[in-house]
Amino acid sequence: MYFSKVTLKPNANTSQLADQLCQNTYKEHQILWKLFDAEPSVKRDFIYRYEPHNNIPGYYIVSKRKPVDTATLWKIETKHYAPVLTTGQRFFFLLRVNPAITKDGRRHDVVMHLKYHQYPDKNTRPNLQSIIEEAGTKWLQHRAEHAGFSFDDSAVCIDSYQPHVSGKKRGKE
Repeated sequence: MYFSKVTLKPNANTSQLADQLCQNTYKEHQILWKLFDAEPSVKRDFIYRYEPHNNIPGYYIVSKRKPVDTATLWKIETKHYAPVLTTGQRFFFLLRVNPAITKDGRRHDVVMHLKYHQYPDKNTRPNLQSIIEEAGTKWLQHRAEHAGFSFDDSAVCIDSYQPHVSGKKRGKE
């Protein structure tokens, strides 16, 4: 595996790209995919976190493959990454996710799904922050079980919730 620090090269030709990266998470994801030159059938084998560096868009990426900048837009610093983890170790981490579930072949935002399916009555529905915390924690718990880790739900702090339009073209609803 590899750990990479990827920053946009600060030149005039990338200003429009920088604006796209800062404003649209779907485009951001598409642009980062290009660093891995993946065939359409290849599943994503990297995770990333947006971290600007001196007001220049930047990312930390953990990946199975080494990122390659064929467009010469990025400064990429990469090193091998092989953490040795032992049972019982505890970590603190920051996480930005798009928590979604698939029902009837379609992806759904977990917060809105919980809000309208578990709490359909507006009069008895908890406040939105409570729903966000419940849905987010349940989603992460499900992921943790499949990924082989656990966490203390009382230590989870959800500091924001932003619904996003993906930018993908959808069929008629």
